[in-house]
Amino acid sequence: MLGPRPVQGRGRAPLVPVRDRGASAGGETMSHPLHRYLREEVLPGPFCPGCGNGLVLGALVRAIARHGHDTLREFVFVSGIGCAAWIPSPHLRADSLHVAHGRAVATAIGVKLRRPELEVVVVGGDGDIAGIGGNHLLHA
Repeated sequence: MLGPRPVQGRGRAPLVPVRDRGASAGGETMSHPLHRYLREEVLPGPFCPGCGNGLVLGALVRAIARHGHDTLREFVFVSGIGCAAWIPSPHLRADSLHVAHGRAVATAIGVKLRRPELEVVVVGGDGDIAGIGGNHLLHA
């Protein structure tokens, strides 16, 4: 299975590990700064060739980093069962919930009500959020 290609160009660094080819002393493996959020053992990931979910994953971790979060300990990611559900889990070093199709928003509201100190993020696609979950989105 092919994984996502590294995000490159336009001043963006790749999300895949940068490997030292042994030129430096010790031949250590270097890692991208955003890898502190990722489970590197699952990279390159389950996304199909040409899928944009790898780009969404990259944008998500960049946004988290720009907001000053050093870890994902205070985060819970909620997703349905569609392809977008693969964005937070297994990739992120955080708690995540996979819930019934179309129920991610409702579940996230419940998590936030029970644990208001947590940052709750919903990740979903058009069918999960707007199609089947549209009623929950309207009442969120």
